[in-house]
Amino acid sequence: MIFAASEKMLRIISHSLLFTFFIAAFSGCYIADQVLLEPPAPNKPDLQKSSEKAVKEYVRSKSGNGTYNSLGFSDAVVYVPQELIDLETLEKYRNEGIISGASSDSMIDAKRKYAEENHIQRTVNITHFFTVSRTDQDLEVMGADYVLNDTFGVMDFTPVVLFTIPSAYETALHYFYYEYTVFIRLIRRSQED
Repeated sequence: MIFAASEKMLRIISHSLLFTFFIAAFSGCYIADQVLLEPPAPNKPDLQKSSEKAVKEYVRSKSGNGTYNSLGFSDAVVYVPQELIDLETLEKYRNEGIISGASSDSMIDAKRKYAEENHIQRTVNITHFFTVSRTDQDLEVMGADYVLNDTFGVMDFTPVVLFTIPSAYETALHYFYYEYTVFIRLIRRSQED
């Protein structure tokens, strides 16, 4: 009786071990397949980095023989004109079958033609602050709002800040711009002095 019970016990243990082995083996293969065989996600261009790079290249090309030093950028903001939103909405409705017919096609064509004739497009707006040093004594501090087209070409810019400071104040400018904390240590004279 004891021998029969231990034989059943051994059979149950061996079946459970075998079952556990198969579960571990097949789930491990699944995980390995997911990790090793899945293609990597494509690198999407970053709007902020692409905008900053385009503006830096533009400023360097326009700064001539001066030394360009970037201080920073605002966040890049995409502007989509209402005309493009309306056109894309109509095209989406036509593709989904919500609207159809010659009248909707002619309306979409008219809106597309209007956008092309008036050069209506998406733009990226970004502000850039920088310095240009043309001599050893002066430092030009500049800031401008830039408008980039959909291929990151600079379409327009509007100066926001433009002034000249002595080069000796460059460190103070960096402290001001980056909002560094300036600790001032006050030394009090003892009464014995």
